[in-house]
Amino acid sequence: MGVFIGLDVSLSKTAVCVVDRDGVVLWQGKVASEPGPLVARLAEWSGVIDLAGIEACPLSEWLHRGLREAGIPVVCIEVRHARRFLSSRPVKTDRNDARGIAEMMRLGHYRPVHVKSPAAQSMRTTLAVRMQLVASQLQIEGTIPRPAQSLRSQNRRDTPQPLYGARRRLA
Repeated sequence: MGVFIGLDVSLSKTAVCVVDRDGVVLWQGKVASEPGPLVARLAEWSGVIDLAGIEACPLSEWLHRGLREAGIPVVCIEVRHARRFLSSRPVKTDRNDARGIAEMMRLGHYRPVHVKSPAAQSMRTTLAVRMQLVASQLQIEGTIPRPAQSLRSQNRRDTPQPLYGARRRLA
């Protein structure tokens, strides 16, 4: 008997829904949004989990890695595709979204999203920090007055433009 799991992740709690191959709900509830408590709660179905699904969000990379390391087959799904599938449900709650994600896994009606490796995530974070530091440095440099720069701008206003002089001669 295989089971399919839907995880609707938020910052503090994750709504979990476990369904069997026929779509019968085996368990629904909330667990802390950390890999340890999720793996501990899903241990009851270890070995029979066919697929678990997580909507792509900032925490999904971390949870995806933790569930993979625990041996749970998990896939991160595209948010827009999931939103269209879940919008047909009359009541929008975390519990119903988890149920809908579990149904998506059971039916195979999902689009997987590539989850980057820890090294790629670290590189992306480092580059984002560097970009922020460069932007801050440029902003600081732009606010500090430079004596030479202010003198140059005063001299430019006093001297006629070369193109302006050329136009006068032609007229």
